[in-house]
Amino acid sequence: CRRCLALRHAQIVPRLAGAAPGATFEVVSGTLLRVRWPLGGATLHLCANFAPATMAGVDPLPGAPLFESDPGLAAGGTWPAYAVAFNLGAPA
Repeated sequence: CRRCLALRHAQIVPRLAGAAPGATFEVVSGTLLRVRWPLGGATLHLCANFAPATMAGVDPLPGAPLFESDPGLAAGGTWPAYAVAFNLGAPA
């Protein structure tokens, strides 16, 4: 999607030069993936629900939302099936 490419160009690419190795991830309840990438001056957070059903009790993502497949996902709570959100937060 063009919006995603524009966000990548504006928010992520400028921070790649300062990116450090050491991304971390966790899988919650077998279907929720959370990933953190250290970038120059920020941390990129991904959360994705790979389940074909809703998932309750999802923790909020730190930082400001860059992309949410459904409005309000970054705040946590109950996520719909196959939902995804990216946030840009403070450095870890």
